[in-house]
Amino acid sequence: MSSTSSTSSTSSTSSTSSTSLDEDSSFSQIVLKSISGETFILSRRDCCISDLVKTAVDGDSQCSEIRLNVKKETLELIVEYMKKKEGETSVCVLKPLKSSMNDSCLPSGKWEAEFIDRVYLNKERLHDLVLASNYMSINPLLQLSCARVALGLKGKSKTQMEQELRIL
Repeated sequence: MSSTSSTSSTSSTSSTSSTSLDEDSSFSQIVLKSISGETFILSRRDCCISDLVKTAVDGDSQCSEIRLNVKKETLELIVEYMKKKEGETSVCVLKPLKSSMNDSCLPSGKWEAEFIDRVYLNKERLHDLVLASNYMSINPLLQLSCARVALGLKGKSKTQMEQELRIL
């Protein structure tokens, strides 16, 4: 994954000097576009848990579409997460990690624990999610994803960890 993104500014709203986080604009829509061109529409409020998106939107109040270097399948997961979080940037992971994600998350993070456990079933998707959440600077999702990776490695031998992480 490269760390470049481009923004396109096409807008149907009148120009004002407000930023994306103003109450009037927080519910306007942003289109996130995957590397292969699929589009996902979200509210600005939901999108702005990503520092990458927030910076693009704050830098150009007319910004309505952001092209991302993220696979469609991974962006689907990110969009699901963003919609569920509704702009909330709190992290649900407790430290030190317990024996399961349900035990390692705050009670309010039950959905997040179930979400990341579902993603963990496909290690490649989890790997892509870690990379994409880092690229898009979505701190709560990055911490959740990394906690799930760490929990998957907990109690394993060096050889088992190398196999899990596909280290040769």
